[in-house]
Amino acid sequence: MNKSLIFLLSLFGLAMAFATVFLIPSNIEPFFWLAIFLECAELIARKTAEKFFLHGLFVGILNGIWVT
Repeated sequence: MNKSLIFLLSLFGLAMAFATVFLIPSNIEPFFWLAIFLECAELIARKTAEKFFLHGLFVGILNGIWVT
């Protein structure tokens, strides 16, 4: 399990937390989340050799923590 990759990818969630409060209107927010999730999926697929689902799950959990 690549914990540093999970943490670094979860920082996209932290950036979105601030961006949705100060910059991004709620009607286009889902498109930004889609782009973030696709980029995270691509990076997980390139940087890890196994346990893709668990990496994605933990990134999603940390994103949820940052946004909340």
